[in-house]
Amino acid sequence: PPNLKLEISYAPINDPTFNYDERLRAMMAGNTAPDTVRVAVRAFAAEGALLELDPYVQKDRSFDMADNLPGVLDTGKWKNKTYVLVGKLGPQILFYNVRRFQEAGIPLPNEQADKGTWTFESFVQAAERLTNRRDTPPRQIAYGPYTSFWSWVAMGGGKPFNADYTEGYMDRPENFDPAQFRADLLLRRSVAVRPDDPSTHKSWQGFADGHISMFISGPWQMARIHGRLSDPWDIAPPPLQRNGRPQMNAGGEAVWKGSKVPEAAYKWVAFMEGKEGQRIWSGLGTDLPGRKSVLNDFVSGKLFKDPKMAPANNKLWLDIVPKAEKVHLLTNDATRLYNEAWAAVESGKLTARDAFTEANRQAAPHLKQG
Repeated sequence: PPNLKLEISYAPINDPTFNYDERLRAMMAGNTAPDTVRVAVRAFAAEGALLELDPYVQKDRSFDMADNLPGVLDTGKWKNKTYVLVGKLGPQILFYNVRRFQEAGIPLPNEQADKGTWTFESFVQAAERLTNRRDTPPRQIAYGPYTSFWSWVAMGGGKPFNADYTEGYMDRPENFDPAQFRADLLLRRSVAVRPDDPSTHKSWQGFADGHISMFISGPWQMARIHGRLSDPWDIAPPPLQRNGRPQMNAGGEAVWKGSKVPEAAYKWVAFMEGKEGQRIWSGLGTDLPGRKSVLNDFVSGKLFKDPKMAPANNKLWLDIVPKAEKVHLLTNDATRLYNEAWAAVESGKLTARDAFTEANRQAAPHLKQG
């Protein structure tokens, strides 16, 4: 309808007490939820909170289904029905400080990846040479923990769930061993940022300010780093074990089933995940676009106001997407149990074997829900 106005609501991401899912569920129950939302598809579709979008997509001649990268739209489906239009991608790759590697005489991660030698072992060897804890505060730390432990499971070659995420296998060594490796970067090797390290060394800011040499994250970090880090930096595949794959977050927009204007809500969602919407969003240096026609301009740097924001190896984004494992579709309760297990592992309270074996047992009934 022509008299509608668009109002965008932002979640207070800097408020640690704010729980987005809980607030949204309360708004849905009170019939005051936004018409369009960004949510995890399984958690909300299984509750009947989202509008099925397939009928709208099928009659939308402007949507251009063939322009979407293979498999991207599938990540917005639950039980073969589309509830989220996905087009915002976040492959988890390695950001590294070129100068630090060169000064230490270490082959660059790109070079090692091209030779097939950029593994967990070579990552540790580099990390030990890139860490200097002789001073207080430490002068240089190799790795800044940022990406989730699930990324390390994928990079380690693990397969923690069956195809429809109704069974979990985190009680198997191929899945909990990579998580233990990640925890030991901090607990045993001390090459990762610790809780008692200065706040200046933590999160992406630690890399952008030159305190850490490597971290793993997605394309939105380019805009944060550009113009802030004076050292040369680049991107590379993350370290991979045999059968290992990078993990990729995938997000998009959904329509609340209680919307009184579903047609207009769908048009906004389709615009956001269409060519024009993705060009605007990805041009800000945020997520990787899920449309082929837009991705090429992202990789070339044409989308950015300042093409220098693109690192030297920006073509990596083209290579990494088809190789990446999509983020897992879990229920909220299963996610909570696995996250609690990881917290116990990362703090050294439990081994990955013990923590995830128990979490897997407790998560089993929740995985079968929905």
